[in-house]
Amino acid sequence: YRSYNIARADVLSAYGIEHPFRVTILPTPLWEGASKWYYVPVLVGFAFPAYLAALARGRGAWDETYVLSRDVNLLVPVLLAKRALFRGGGPKVIHWAHEIKPDDPQYRWVYDRVDGLIGTSSALVDDLHERLGTPREKLAVTLNPISTRQLRERRAGAATKRDVRRRLGLPSDRPLVVYTGKLGPDVDEIPYILKAAARLPGCTFVLTGGKPSAVEHFEAYCRAHGIENVIFSGFLDRYTDVLDYQVAADVLVSYYTTRDHLVDYNYPQKITEYMLAGNPIVTPEYRATQDVLDDTNAFFVAPEDPAALVEGIERVLADPERARAVGEKAWEDVQALTFKERTRRLMDFFRTL
Repeated sequence: YRSYNIARADVLSAYGIEHPFRVTILPTPLWEGASKWYYVPVLVGFAFPAYLAALARGRGAWDETYVLSRDVNLLVPVLLAKRALFRGGGPKVIHWAHEIKPDDPQYRWVYDRVDGLIGTSSALVDDLHERLGTPREKLAVTLNPISTRQLRERRAGAATKRDVRRRLGLPSDRPLVVYTGKLGPDVDEIPYILKAAARLPGCTFVLTGGKPSAVEHFEAYCRAHGIENVIFSGFLDRYTDVLDYQVAADVLVSYYTTRDHLVDYNYPQKITEYMLAGNPIVTPEYRATQDVLDDTNAFFVAPEDPAALVEGIERVLADPERARAVGEKAWEDVQALTFKERTRRLMDFFRTL
């Protein structure tokens, strides 16, 4: 159902991913809002035969075959087949956890039977160990990396902030506060940012992303509340387009909330991308991002409070030297957060399972 934004043939280039592998995307008949009683059987019906085909192709090398999924629905039949066909041996099955559901019987069944569990943050992995008793040797952290291409192109980028603003048609005589992420009526992060914009009329706020209906929704919100300093870009097709807005910013905002995120575990991809831009980040200090953010590379503010968000933005703008140092530190820290580096570590971990 996402075909309205990224064509299947463009998925890899849109995210700046380069690799030597053949990738197959299964053409599942799904649409937005479909019931789980429909889409779960459809997903299993497409994925499980693909798994069996992979077993047939990999005959004789099953110990070097790895099955990863963040969807426990897909792992249940795989684990049942592993028990029936291999009696404990065979391919390694790994659940890529983005959250913990210790009271859900299906999740607990999968947690207890997979060969390994990988999580996006240390907070998640620590809780898998402490709350569920998962042995440390079965756990590893993925983080949310960037592609080598993204890093290479950012290193080579010579355009100044002023040049990028001119190309995007953004004002160069006012501080620019930028948010790049999900934009939808059900994203509680957005009203907080718009309320902050209302209190900072001397700044221009730019929010990227969103279907036309979502942009219309928030444009109407701004009109109703007399907010005139917000620009909505609409959906952007390529990561390079998003990065332009991040590079153009004086302040990058990530203000996701407990109302629509598990803030202990949900680590937004935009945090790592913000670090790549090298501009100061204003965000709450949640457990999910403590692997990559600290007081040296980000400005922390209290969550779910427009006044606190305003204070954080003002703190950045009032101290340009400090802001520049914090942004530069984020840029330095992101150098090691590439898919190539994280994948090397994960492959080393998989071989120990």
